[in-house]
Amino acid sequence: MILLFVLVPLCGQAQATAAKDTIITHIEITGIVKDLSPLPKVIVVEKGYKNNTDITDSLGRFTIKVQLEHFTEKVYLRFEVLNVPPHEIEVFPDTKSIEVQLSGKGPTKSKWKTEFIFEKPDVKELILKRIAFLIEQARNVKEGTH
Repeated sequence: MILLFVLVPLCGQAQATAAKDTIITHIEITGIVKDLSPLPKVIVVEKGYKNNTDITDSLGRFTIKVQLEHFTEKVYLRFEVLNVPPHEIEVFPDTKSIEVQLSGKGPTKSKWKTEFIFEKPDVKELILKRIAFLIEQARNVKEGTH
């Protein structure tokens, strides 16, 4: 009997921790930047947030995390390549992946082509995570730690 009473509080604490860990605060957008081949060292930055950047690897791949709260306004990613005019594209909360291609030849390369892959959100999962977020916010307000 005593063991049962000891385990119950621990289970409740584990559920609260699990709910807290599943709160969605950002989306992760992955992508590739290429010309005829993948482009390394392309700077990818969330416009207006200079600290939110990534640089493409040797295969032209990047990953950038955008805070969900930023989507209350339009969100743009900016792609910067040496000797090429920068390229900006609007992204959305359901953007999963982006393929950005630089076309043209020589030093005047300036035409960009963008292809998006959107992810249809799992509505059930989003609702459950939103409920967990609201519960956590209510606890913080109650405890005075908002």
